[in-house]
Amino acid sequence: MLYKLHSTFFLLATLLLYCKINFGQTPFVDRNSDYIITKRILTVENGLPAKSVICAIQDKEGFMWFGTENGLSRYDGKRFTNYSKEKDGLSENKIIQLLLDDSNRLVIVSVDVVTHFARVNLMDLRTYTISTAKSKSNYAVLKPPLNWKTNENSNLKYLDNSIALYLENKRIEIYSKEELSNLPTLVFSGNYLDQFGNNWFCSNSGVFEIGCKKNLFHNYFNSNLPTDPFNKQVRNIYTEANFKNENDKSDKRIYTCMGDKFFIQKNNTVETIPIKDFFIYSLLKTSEKFYVGGSELLVLDLEKLKFQVEAVEAETNSGEIWALYPASPHTIYVGTNVGIFLYNDSTHKSEQLKASNYSFPLTSVVYRFVQTRKHGLFAVAQNGLFQINNNTIVDYYGPGALGADHKLPTADIFDMYEDKEGICWMASDGNGLFRWTWAAADKKGALENFSLQAGLPSNILCRIEGDDNNNLWVSTYNGLFSFNKKNRLVHSFSTADGIINNEFNRASSFKGPDGRMYFGTINGLTAFYPAEVLKSAIIDSVPFQVTLINKYSAAKNDFEPCINEYRSNNKIVIHPGEGLLTVEFSLLDFQERPHVYQYIIQGLPGKWKLGEGNALNINSLPYGEFNLKIQARLANGQWNPVEIEIAIVVLKPYYFKPWFIILCIIVLAALTRWYFTSKTNKLLRSKIRLESLVQSRTTSLSKALRDKDLLIKEVHHRVKNNLQVIISLLDLQNDKITDESMKIAILESQSRIGSISLIHQNLYLNGHLDGIRFDEFVINLGKQLDDFYKKLHREILLEIDIVNTFIDIDTAVPLGLILNELFSNTYKHAFKNTSNIKVTVSMQEISKGEYKLVFHDSGPGLSAELRFSNAQTLGLELIRGLAKQLHGEASYQYREGGEFTVSFKDSITRKNA
Repeated sequence: MLYKLHSTFFLLATLLLYCKINFGQTPFVDRNSDYIITKRILTVENGLPAKSVICAIQDKEGFMWFGTENGLSRYDGKRFTNYSKEKDGLSENKIIQLLLDDSNRLVIVSVDVVTHFARVNLMDLRTYTISTAKSKSNYAVLKPPLNWKTNENSNLKYLDNSIALYLENKRIEIYSKEELSNLPTLVFSGNYLDQFGNNWFCSNSGVFEIGCKKNLFHNYFNSNLPTDPFNKQVRNIYTEANFKNENDKSDKRIYTCMGDKFFIQKNNTVETIPIKDFFIYSLLKTSEKFYVGGSELLVLDLEKLKFQVEAVEAETNSGEIWALYPASPHTIYVGTNVGIFLYNDSTHKSEQLKASNYSFPLTSVVYRFVQTRKHGLFAVAQNGLFQINNNTIVDYYGPGALGADHKLPTADIFDMYEDKEGICWMASDGNGLFRWTWAAADKKGALENFSLQAGLPSNILCRIEGDDNNNLWVSTYNGLFSFNKKNRLVHSFSTADGIINNEFNRASSFKGPDGRMYFGTINGLTAFYPAEVLKSAIIDSVPFQVTLINKYSAAKNDFEPCINEYRSNNKIVIHPGEGLLTVEFSLLDFQERPHVYQYIIQGLPGKWKLGEGNALNINSLPYGEFNLKIQARLANGQWNPVEIEIAIVVLKPYYFKPWFIILCIIVLAALTRWYFTSKTNKLLRSKIRLESLVQSRTTSLSKALRDKDLLIKEVHHRVKNNLQVIISLLDLQNDKITDESMKIAILESQSRIGSISLIHQNLYLNGHLDGIRFDEFVINLGKQLDDFYKKLHREILLEIDIVNTFIDIDTAVPLGLILNELFSNTYKHAFKNTSNIKVTVSMQEISKGEYKLVFHDSGPGLSAELRFSNAQTLGLELIRGLAKQLHGEASYQYREGGEFTVSFKDSITRKNA
C-alpha cells in the first residue's frame, strides 16, 4: 500500500499556505461576475489642496487637472502639483471651470468668494506659466468639454446614498451606503470621463476615480466553498465540457481538488466530495476510470460520486502521487516524489521504473508527463527531465547530465510544453521561461531564456498551456501571462484584470476540448478563452511624461528645478559644479499598481536597466553628450511605445576647454624652455668650471705620475747598481780564493744576485713598471749566466718557447731565482759526458692567472740515488720552496734529459685565492 504522510508535515505546509493567502495579497479590485470595477477616493490626504473638487479635465499630454475650493491641482497618477493665487498668480483660488483652448492652453475660470465675480486665467501647458486673459469676451460663453457629464445623464449615479453604475440594464454597485456612511452628505458637481474610460467623480469629499471593464475571466471554487481554510489551493483540473455553445444545456462539469476535498462544478452548482485524511494532488480520466492521486491512489465512481481505494501492491513505498499518465488501456504511469511507477489496474501491482544508466539521478517530485512528437514520453521532475521508453528511464536532461547537449541551466523545472514545431518551452522555479530546441545530428541544441527583462511578471513560473494562435499561457507566482512565440510579446494579467488570485499553483492547469484554459491558484480556479482575453488586452499607448527634473548645484548647495529647460528645448545642460540630476516621470494610466520602468543612457556602455518607482538619479556623468531613454511597462506587460527621451549635455569646466588647454600648453612650454635654458646655462657654467678643475688636476696628476715613474725607475736603477756592486765585490773576493769549491759557491751567489739585478734592470729600461716581459728576461738571464760560467768553459744552446707574457715583479723575482737555479744546475752537472748542452725553456698559461714553466736540458739528469722531492741540496730545496711561495709546485722527470716542471700563479690570483 502507498504510505501516508506524517500529519506534522501537512500541518506545517498548510500553515504556510494559510499565511500566504491571508497576509500575502491585498485585493486591488472589486470583481463582479461580468465586470471588473476599480475604485479609490483622492482627497487632501493624497495631496489635493482642498476636499471640495468642483471640476476636472485631462490635457493633451495626459495629465488630470482638478479645480478645487483652494486652487488648481495637476495629477500625474503619483502625486498632486498645486497652483494658487498667492504662489503662482491665479486671480482667485476657487476654480469653478476648466477648459482647453486651441493653443494648448488651460483656461481657468475662478470666482471671487465675496463678490462672485468670475475671472479667467490662462496657463501655458508647456511652461506652466499663468497669465490673465486679455479679453474676457473670448471666454464669455463657457461650455463644458464634450465628455463632461453631469450626474443626471451619466451612467455613474449617486442615488440613495450609494454610488452605482448602470450598464446593460444592470445596476453595479460601486460604493454601498455602509462604505459612504463615514463621509458627510455628498454633493457631486460632475463626472469627467478620461481617455481610458475612467470616471472622475467630483464631490465635496474629494474626487472618486472609478473604472469599469468587461470581465473575460470566469472564476470557480473560490474561498466561499466549504473547505478547510488552510487548504484552498486548486491542485489539478479536468473537464470534458464545451462552453462555447451557451444554449447547450448538457451536463457541463469541471473537476478539481482542493486539500482533502474533491469538487465538481456542474453548470451553476458545486458538488463537494470529502476524503478523510487524504490530500489530492493529481487527476486522470481514462476511458474506463477516473483516478485521483495523493497519498494513495483512488478511483472515482462517476455514477455514485464516491471514491474507492485501489489496493495497490507496490514494489516500494511510492510517496505522494503528483502526476498520472495513461501508458496502455490497463496501465498508468504514476509520478511521485520518490520515483516513477507503472501501475496495472488488472493485477493491482505497482513496480518502479528502472534507469538504463547508473549515472541518472533518482527522480524527485514528478509534476507532469509530456508526450513529445519525436522523442517519446518525458517525466517533468523537480530535478530535470527523464525520458521513458518501454517502461524504462532511458535518458536524462538536467544540470547533472553528462553530455553537453543534455545539460540544462536549471534543475527546478515545474512544467514543459512542446509546440507544433517541436520546440520545448520550460517553466522554471526562479529562472523564468526557457525555449529549448532538441539537439539534432547536424547541430547542437539551443537554449534561450526569457525573464523579467523580457516583460514576464515573475521569474517563478508554474504551468504552460498553448493556444491555437502561437501563444503560450503561463501561470506564475505573480499573475498570468501570454507569450507570443513569433514576436516574443508578453501580455500580463492580474487580479486587476479579473483573475481570482495572483499566485498560481504548480501542477494545476488544463486545456479544455474547446480551447478554454483553466489555471488553478492558491484560492480558486480561473478559466478563460485566450482569443477574447488577448483582444481586450491590446493597448495602443499611454501618455508617459516627465514630471520633475532637478539639478544639484554645489555652489548653492541645493537642488534647482529645470523642468522648464527640458520642456522648452528637450535638453538638459549640466554646467561645472552641477553633479546630481534627478528625473521623475509617470505613466499616466492612473492605475494603482506597481509601475515598472527601464532606462538606458546612450553614450555610456551598458544595457537597459530595470527599476521600480518613478524617479531616477544620475550622477558622475563624464563630459560629453548623452541621450537618456526611459520606458514604462503597461498593465498588460507590454513596453509602452511612447518613450521619454532627454538629451543631456555635460559641459567641460574651463580647465578642460581648448583655449585653456592651449594657454596651459603655451605657458608650460615657456616655463619648460626657461627651465631648460637656465638649467643648460647652469650646467654649461658648471661644465666649464669642472673642465678647468679636471685640466688642473690632470696636469698635477700627470706631473706626479711622471715623478713617480722617474722615482721608481731611479729606485730600480739604484737597486740594480747596488746588486752589481755586490757582484763585483764577490768577484774580487773570488779572485783571492784558491779553493775551487768556494769559488763555485761564490759564483752561484753571483748568479742568483745577477738574476735579481736583471729583473730590476728590465723594469728600469722598459716602459712597464708593474712587470717584465718574461721571454726577454729568460734570454737576458741565459746570456748573463753564460758570461758567469765561461770561466768553467761550459756553454749551452738556449731555445725559448714563450709568447709575449708580462709577469708582475712579485712573481718575477722568485720565478727568476728558480730559473737561475735550474740554469746553474745545468752548468754544473749536465756537462759530464758532453760539451754541448741544449736547454729548452717553455711557459704557457693554463687558465686565467695560472701558468706552467717547463725547463728541459739534454744532460744526463739527476743521479739515480737523488730524488727531487726530498733532495737536501740547496738549489733543489730553493726551487721547491720558491714554487710553494708562488702557490704552485715543482716536479722532475727524465725525458731524454732532465725536465723540471714548475706550476705557479701570478700575484693577483694568489691574493684572491
